[in-house]
Amino acid sequence: MGTYVEYSYKMDVSLRQKLFRALLIALAVIFGFYSIFVPIFIPVTLLWIVLAVYYQRSLNCEYEYILCDNELQIDRIINKAKRKHVETFNMDQLEAM
Repeated sequence: MGTYVEYSYKMDVSLRQKLFRALLIALAVIFGFYSIFVPIFIPVTLLWIVLAVYYQRSLNCEYEYILCDNELQIDRIINKAKRKHVETFNMDQLEAM
């Protein structure tokens, strides 16, 4: 029988990231308002909306650490939907610093 331990850590969103998200949303609103009068801004508005949604999804990030027998796996979970494997470490070969 082996060892299995799992720990999740939610990343905090920094002030700079929150301000950048607010800037993307503000640009989408401003260009959305101007697209009423100048239709050429409609694709630009859609671009800002897509960027804002994508950036918002990437801010909802957490890391999951799984210790299974002598192997440590680190995974990044984006928006509770996409899991990305970051690294795997063998604990027998790992040195403490």
